[in-house]
This record gives sequence, C-alpha cells and structure tokens, in this order.
Amino acid sequence: MFVMRHFAGPLAHRLSPVGLMWLSSVLAGLGLLALSASHSPIAALLAATVWGAGVCYMWPTMLGVTSERFPKGGALLMGLMGTAGNLSMYFVLPLMGRWYDKWTQFYLGSTTNLQDLMGQVSQEVPGAVEKLDQARSVAVPHVFRDVAAIAIVLVVVFGILWLRDKAMGGYKAVKLQTGAEDELTEGFEGAAPKE
Repeated sequence: MFVMRHFAGPLAHRLSPVGLMWLSSVLAGLGLLALSASHSPIAALLAATVWGAGVCYMWPTMLGVTSERFPKGGALLMGLMGTAGNLSMYFVLPLMGRWYDKWTQFYLGSTTNLQDLMGQVSQEVPGAVEKLDQARSVAVPHVFRDVAAIAIVLVVVFGILWLRDKAMGGYKAVKLQTGAEDELTEGFEGAAPKE
C-alpha cells in the first residue's frame, strides 16, 4: 500500500480522483469475489492482493476529494469523513458475522442448531468440531460475495459521478474566493487581522 500510494499521483491525474475511486471500487469488488472462489493459500493471497490494491487508494483519495470539493467544510468535514469510515466498519463487520452465522446454519441444515453445535464443540463432543468446520468452510464464500455487493454499489455511484464530471469538463477542485478565509476565521481568537 505504501508503494502504491506513493505513486498514486500520476494515476489520479490520469483518471481523476473520482475515476480513481471508481477503479478502487472495481478492484476491491473483484478481490472480494476472488476471495470467495479461493480454495488454496496462494489463490487467497492473490485475491487479497487485488482487494488490497483496490482499498489502498480509497481512504486517501476520499479525503482528497472531500477537501478539494468541499473546502469550506475544513477540519470538521474531514473528521466527519473519518467518522463515517469508522462507523462503516462498526456496522459492516458485525453484519458479516451475522451473515456468516446465517450461512453456517443454512449448511448445517434444520436438524442441527448452530448454538447447540458450538456448545458441543466447547464440551469436546466427538465429531462436533469437524461438522462445524465443514459448514463454516462452505459458508465463507457466501459472506465475501455478499460484501462484494457493497463494492458493486460503489462502482455504480462513482461511475455516475465520474461521468458527470467528464460531461462538465472534468474534475475540478473548488477554490475558496479571496476573502473567504477571513469569513471562516472571523471571530476566532488569533485570527489574522483585516487590513
């Protein structure tokens, strides 16, 4: 990620920051789908690398787009973007856990309850670990495919924004008007005095 972010400038200038967000979403989605189909450590590592290549640009590019498109938002808006990113993890990770349990229960069938089986595992009942591991191994791909749907939504959203920008002459950062910094700092102690 360090190397890819270090050389992100030329890519962002070639595609535009919104185009880079689109590409990131495509790579992240493809990586998640590849993870769902991985059946070996090498395949999983390659799929995770594709996913990592996608997500490595998302955070810094989103902050850059936010600061360039909404400069009056300042530190508050940047903080809200950080909060939104953290909240997404707060909601998505437990959701993935619920999906994982749902799919595991599906593959256990209606005759075996997941909670009861986990109790049997903790009591070291013979065959319980194998039965749980087998159901979990076939449930995992479904979770990655379900999360890949989020990436598909992002591909559509960033694709629409990218096309809109192209139709309007390309990506342009919003510049604050001269004197706008005075309006933003007026009334704050230590603000630069007006001449």
